Amino acid sequence: MIKIGISGSSNASKTHIRQLQESGLFQICGFYSTDIVSARSLIKELNIPYFSDFSALIKVCDAISFTTVTTQFFNHIAQAVKSFKHIYINFPYHLNTNELKNINNLVKEAEVVAQTGFSDRFNPAFLTARPLIQSPNYIDAARLIQYSPQNNRISVIRDLLIKDIEIVLHLIQSNVKKLSANAVSIMHENPDMVSTRIEFDNGSIANLTAGRVSEMNIRKVRVYQNQSYIFIDLYEKWVKSSSKISEQLDFEDIPVNHNNDQPEPLLHFSRAIHNNLTSSAFLETICDVSDIADKISEKIKLHTNIFST
Repeated sequence: MIKIGISGSSNASKTHIRQLQESGLFQICGFYSTDIVSARSLIKELNIPYFSDFSALIKVCDAISFTTVTTQFFNHIAQAVKSFKHIYINFPYHLNTNELKNINNLVKEAEVVAQTGFSDRFNPAFLTARPLIQSPNYIDAARLIQYSPQNNRISVIRDLLIKDIEIVLHLIQSNVKKLSANAVSIMHENPDMVSTRIEFDNGSIANLTAGRVSEMNIRKVRVYQNQSYIFIDLYEKWVKSSSKISEQLDFEDIPVNHNNDQPEPLLHFSRAIHNNLTSSAFLETICDVSDIADKISEKIKLHTNIFST
């Protein structure tokens, strides 16, 4: 078993710890937190060792999973990598582009495994659809969340749009040639809706829309390629495919395996460690995604009077 430590004691930490326990792939050595109240709650609920010193936790682990964003988020990740520990970053986009690039360089030097969590690449609907996608010419994606007064804490670009940028870069293996973006502010000072068009050197195009003032939750990706079309509902977790048959379009519902939702990223992380796969491909993609998100923000600032985050 891989000895793993947890940095954080939030509700997300509790969920992640339960997933680690249920996977049967990891031995949890303990957790680190500066939030004493939530730490006591986690100790009571899950009965795992508590460390008040992050350096002490590192010494007893093979890997560290970062589940809570703190003021020392970047510093602790860098410290873990420099100590030759594998890292699992649940919320990578709370690091800026320069921090991500620095961590990526450290990971390469240390030759450890770095993986990011909460990626829709592990969504069962996406995993089902992925073998059907060969050379996409056009991708249309929408990620909208139902309006709530608390949504002002959510960045449309850094929390929503960025996840579909990651999917697009994974599916379209080409450099970005041109991008444009626009935003609308309805309820808040910062953008509530963002739309961007990304053009690639190979001729492929992606249109992405993200927003936080929808009447319902939507996470859909439409992929168009020669003589076929794949529709992926990441929220409801279903897939529909169509292909040209003579002069007709044949639509087919593709069965989705719903049993591999959350454990799949942990299985991938475990296999990478056991097989000494030191590639930081995930982190490299995250760096590219973050860089594009920054450029979209700059485009919005340039062409609108909305301050973009």
